[in-house]
Amino acid sequence: MTTSKIDDLKLKVLRNDLIAKDTYLMELQASINVKPGMFVNIKLSNHYLRRPISISLVHDHSFEIIYKVKGQGTKDLSSILAGDYLDVLLPLGNGYDLVENKKVLLVGGGIGIPPLLELKKQLDTNNQVTLMCGFNSIEEHAYQDYSPLVCTIQESDQFVGNVVEYIKDLESKKQLDYDYIYACGPMPMLRALQDYIKVDGQISIEERMGCGFGACMGCTCKTKANESKRICLDGPVFKLGEIDLYEY
Repeated sequence: MTTSKIDDLKLKVLRNDLIAKDTYLMELQASINVKPGMFVNIKLSNHYLRRPISISLVHDHSFEIIYKVKGQGTKDLSSILAGDYLDVLLPLGNGYDLVENKKVLLVGGGIGIPPLLELKKQLDTNNQVTLMCGFNSIEEHAYQDYSPLVCTIQESDQFVGNVVEYIKDLESKKQLDYDYIYACGPMPMLRALQDYIKVDGQISIEERMGCGFGACMGCTCKTKANESKRICLDGPVFKLGEIDLYEY
């Protein structure tokens, strides 16, 4: 099946594998047409609200999501087996717009890294792309195939600290050059990036959601111009500097 409009589908799970500490990769069978940064909303038994999870990679006849077990919902999701079927609402959200002929810096924190993978794949065709990943612990690192710059809050073989500290360190050594940035990660990381970064860019905001398609108004945020935006519909991707991140 191929879909580009919002559909509620029963999708076959092709795999659901542990790839790092508390981190799973699930592959679902479907041919989808999406922009990087869009997400799906998964219905689980015994849970009233669906679980919104970003699409990480898109293949010809399947797509991948990567999620971290944090609560009962994602714990239940991790118990799903290959061959099972899931009720999935997709594709949802406003994804990243692609740039061309740029020196691009992709910055992901924790579970904010997966939506950058499809973005990197598409940007690589006509940009110079650097991926930076931030983790609490190196045990969470599952992205070795992408050869990222890595920083961790705990002990690291590359850099100990957060992503903004790592960016500043590399800039001071003239080892990092970029003129556009994309980012996704926890709110403290996004605030620090938005305060520091001086080039244009886009960020994706992680937020709890109700319906996932703009009807319930449960994920409303404010722009710096005091306009209301729904993260699930107008976002989760916004221009860097557009949203007042201190409203959270």
